[in-house]
Amino acid sequence: MNTTKKCTLAVLFGGESSEHEISLVSTESVLKNLDADRYRVLPVGITREGLWWYYDGAYENIASGEWERDTAHLTPVILSPCKAHGGLLFFDKEKGTYRVEKIDCVFPVMHGETCEDGKLQGLLALSGMPYVGCATRSSAVTMDKISTKLLLSAYGIPQAKWTLAYRRVLNAEMESELCRIERALPYPVFVKPSGAGSSRGVCRAENREELKAALLCAAEFDEKILIEEAVSGSEVEVALLERVTENGSVELFASTPGEIVPDGTFYDYDAKYVKGTSLTRAPALISVDATRRVQDLARRIFTALDCTSLSRADFFVDGETVVFNEINTLPGFTSISMYPKLFSHDGIAYSALLDAIIDRAVKAGGKQ
Repeated sequence: MNTTKKCTLAVLFGGESSEHEISLVSTESVLKNLDADRYRVLPVGITREGLWWYYDGAYENIASGEWERDTAHLTPVILSPCKAHGGLLFFDKEKGTYRVEKIDCVFPVMHGETCEDGKLQGLLALSGMPYVGCATRSSAVTMDKISTKLLLSAYGIPQAKWTLAYRRVLNAEMESELCRIERALPYPVFVKPSGAGSSRGVCRAENREELKAALLCAAEFDEKILIEEAVSGSEVEVALLERVTENGSVELFASTPGEIVPDGTFYDYDAKYVKGTSLTRAPALISVDATRRVQDLARRIFTALDCTSLSRADFFVDGETVVFNEINTLPGFTSISMYPKLFSHDGIAYSALLDAIIDRAVKAGGKQ
């Protein structure tokens, strides 16, 4: 019989984000792969409206969004920023009372704005509870593509040529902005919201008409808009994980690179999550030297951006030329996500990967 005290783990999911649905799918995968002998799991869902609920119903209802309508299994709850509580506050509406549930670790299986951009991490930091993922500052920087590019340029990280635009300026001076962008970059270009993920609002533009439409699309997601030159090459991803060694030190492990083979012009949201027709493979079909280079760059980027716990770094590789694309500090954990797939290729099973991630957070003790 196992007498070891279980780790009380709060798993946060959903959120006020354009990537709400992806969080639900990731969360169902995570919950089904957590070791019941090691963890006492408290799933906490956050609706698109920002309502927090403890959900003790069937995990199968999460990915579909049905959990929100399963009212018999919903209890209002909040994560307290007060260190004296050190956990969740469960509310009894009928009695008008609440109880405190101490938490050993928080695992935010969440993506996008308000979830991995430093806002949630700030709340977690105030609470003093250990949590999975990067700290507030690095989360805020890495979520913003333009801030990331500006910082990494100081470290000499190879990147595509780019410029930026602002929604408020586009609304007032669209034609002049189109001319400025065309002078800065040749077609084709990619247009991206600076602070969104999962390729939400990302478009490829071959001419002025498409560029205008792409800018308007990106502006629906963010005030700041990134415009990049199109870079040739394979889309290659490296999973990064900080692991606690037997002697208590922390080592940064970079996975074997994997490769995305999109079924369209690029790996957009539909190709990732709707159609499911794009292919992924590990290892990537790149040279040994290119493999070493992307792994080295991934580690340098992780360190330069002051990341902790985990991340996934994305690149374009054309022969021996490697160009950084972006970094994701809370990558997807769905059954088709590259992050767990890459570690599985390297011999770390999904459940063991979750153990390593949570162990790192607990050992950090809320001091990311």
